[in-house]
Amino acid sequence: MEPLESASILYESVIQASKSLTDGIAKAKANSGLSDKQLNVGIVNSLSVDLVPYLIKSFNERCKDIDLIFHSDSNDSLINQLENNMLDAILIYGDDAIEKLANMVVLKVIDDTLSFVTSTDSQSKPDASQIPVGVKYLSNQKMLVLKQDFGLRKIYDQLLKSTIQKPKIYSEFSSIFSLSFSLRAGDYGTILPSRLSSIAKQLELNFYPLASDKKYSIYLIFPRAIERTFHMRSLVAACRMYRIKIK
Repeated sequence: MEPLESASILYESVIQASKSLTDGIAKAKANSGLSDKQLNVGIVNSLSVDLVPYLIKSFNERCKDIDLIFHSDSNDSLINQLENNMLDAILIYGDDAIEKLANMVVLKVIDDTLSFVTSTDSQSKPDASQIPVGVKYLSNQKMLVLKQDFGLRKIYDQLLKSTIQKPKIYSEFSSIFSLSFSLRAGDYGTILPSRLSSIAKQLELNFYPLASDKKYSIYLIFPRAIERTFHMRSLVAACRMYRIKIK
């Protein structure tokens, strides 16, 4: 049975369009200084505590000839860099972003929970009756937060959206670790991923669970055009294995 001429023409058009898209991305990567011998992945800072070390080990076992390079930045900046072919993939808080990203593959990697956090030396700590910590308690605290274009800051704003009295923000940061260390300056609090409690002793911080048990997902996002490349499939496999490992 012979295919219709129109079907053959459509097939050829699809092949050409796919090749043009792939060639365009390769050209854009070259113009941006990216290389096929590198996989450039944008991350939110907190992932350097747990996910990133796992990915380095797992990815290198699969792709010994490809360098895995991480770039930390805010959610908004990483999305912009991905859309402009400056990064191959990003790992971000994506619940409010994934619908806006066309022609991208989106894979959930982990579900984050959040904690209220203070310095171990802080005199302003919730007592037993105030744990888990609710928004009413938070609204009376002196807070240090990340800047507006960070995913964690957007979550913070959503969490306190319903409160009439907003907590006073004393300072804003562009690094979650700068923020964490700055809590030692006095009786300040913040909202951090509960995952960071694994290094609470090193950071000299106390973590208190929030009354809200809502989870915030971190996603791996990358262009559909590179979905079948070996290095991208290797990164996807590493992320999936990590998700299984922590369940």
